[in-house]
Amino acid sequence: SSSRQPPPPPPPLTPHSPATTTSARWNYGTMSMSTPSHRPSSGVLVDMAVMLSNPLVIYNEKGQPIPLHDRLDHESERKFLADSLGEAARCITVRYVPPTTDMLRVIISNGARILHFSGHGLTDGKSNDYLVFENGSGCAHLLNVPTLYEIVQASNQHSLELVFVASCHSRLIGQAFISAGVKFAVCVKRSERIMDESSIAFSRAFYHSLFTGHTVSEAFRIGRSRVKAAATVPNAEIESDKFVLLTQNNKTMTMKRNKSALVGMREDVNSCVECDQNCKAAATSTSSSNGSVDDSSMDMASAHIRSRRLSGSSSASSSSSSSSSSIPLFSNYTEGSWRDATPIPSFALLPPPTSFFIGREKELYHVIQLLTHQRLVTVRGPPGIGKSSLAKAVAHFVLPRQLYKDGVLYVSLRGCRTPAAVLAALRLILSRHNVHIDCQKAAEGKEAEQKVLDQLRGRDVLLVLDNAEDPLHGDSREFRAMIRRILDVSRDLKLLVASRQALGNCEGLLDCAEKVYTLTPLQPVHAAILFMQWCPRDIDKEELQEGLGRGGGGGGGE
Repeated sequence: SSSRQPPPPPPPLTPHSPATTTSARWNYGTMSMSTPSHRPSSGVLVDMAVMLSNPLVIYNEKGQPIPLHDRLDHESERKFLADSLGEAARCITVRYVPPTTDMLRVIISNGARILHFSGHGLTDGKSNDYLVFENGSGCAHLLNVPTLYEIVQASNQHSLELVFVASCHSRLIGQAFISAGVKFAVCVKRSERIMDESSIAFSRAFYHSLFTGHTVSEAFRIGRSRVKAAATVPNAEIESDKFVLLTQNNKTMTMKRNKSALVGMREDVNSCVECDQNCKAAATSTSSSNGSVDDSSMDMASAHIRSRRLSGSSSASSSSSSSSSSIPLFSNYTEGSWRDATPIPSFALLPPPTSFFIGREKELYHVIQLLTHQRLVTVRGPPGIGKSSLAKAVAHFVLPRQLYKDGVLYVSLRGCRTPAAVLAALRLILSRHNVHIDCQKAAEGKEAEQKVLDQLRGRDVLLVLDNAEDPLHGDSREFRAMIRRILDVSRDLKLLVASRQALGNCEGLLDCAEKVYTLTPLQPVHAAILFMQWCPRDIDKEELQEGLGRGGGGGGGE
């Protein structure tokens, strides 16, 4: 089970790369829904902002990039959020934003009511706690508690009412949001790590309850009861107790300016209401004896809490939290379809990623880094080393992070040995993005090519050309000249080539700087894991030892 804390070695106290400012440009296809006919009654531009942070590497204190092999299951989070929004049938506007600190400032300033952050959390067990953002190119960017407080508190007019920090050791992170004026914060106890399974189970039940009209306190109790009764969560009862709900009371909460920010935060802990005991009782009353739960039991829990709210016996209303805790956040939202407000780029269709992409986080980061400084990058390696897998992984990583305004174009050149075949492959991919090029009236050769290049002119796009060794072997001179013409149509176009050989700075590419990244075999441990994943049948110990003794390590296919 994946944990939401990176593995050792310990990270540096300050990031090695600055955050990169980007604007939101991309829409997840699985999250697209019909646009409601009217805006929510709150009138805000975005009701819920979602940040999914999953960096590839983290720098240690020696300045060395350490790969983060423990990947978070963000795809499941997108799906459960879409399901919860669809089932709630409310006119709620959601926007996915890149997980950078600059975008955190943007969504706070733009008036989002809810922030959902999913990522890693770090603590040294003493006084340093961090929330792990990204720097814009796949590296971890650590944000400490005092700095987080300053970012949120700097916007005195912010509209944030609820923050969900789905990260390990995030208690002080939650308190920072509360001290900065946020009404509610869902987080994880400071001494605890949280598993993907429990985070997803809690989040789905919590948001479903919240969107269907429950108060935050009620939705929190339902979420914990769902985790406790989930058959798919190991040690479910222990996992359910790791979640914490913090709320404000009636007194104004401020940071103590004459002391350190962290000390001021801790002195304000008494201003937070931690709903542990109340939620334990509610979770116990709604969980089943065999550790599993179905939709009917969730409905029973909802009905139980609704009846308590109507009778005025809710424990949340009897606590020292503000009266707003008894008012559902979405009570005044009309029925309808939710809307994904994340803008869609021109090119956003990609082939599925490789089924098992293992042990290549550092290589993936290095290629993305090269693309930030170079216009032409070639991933080179022998057959079966994993060039195509890496090229697809680059495309899938940069697209949702909106690193290129117009998106990513992926073109496989397998079998394209002539310039006409390469043009046909480009036309086919463009047509799948509703860019239709009429070449029937065009002459062969240059005029047909010009029609294709016109569609790329001025674009801020990443063009991925996979299996480029085929046109290199067929007509290398003309293929290199075509690469040059593609680069000339837009200064913002970046080109990633996957090939068994480099393009070479000759013929048409004499004055083009090609950066070549040579892909090496996987580490033995990752090669063994990959072999076990791809193996079509069970193998015994002797067979495995024999295979490991032969060494090697591919990358998951050409």
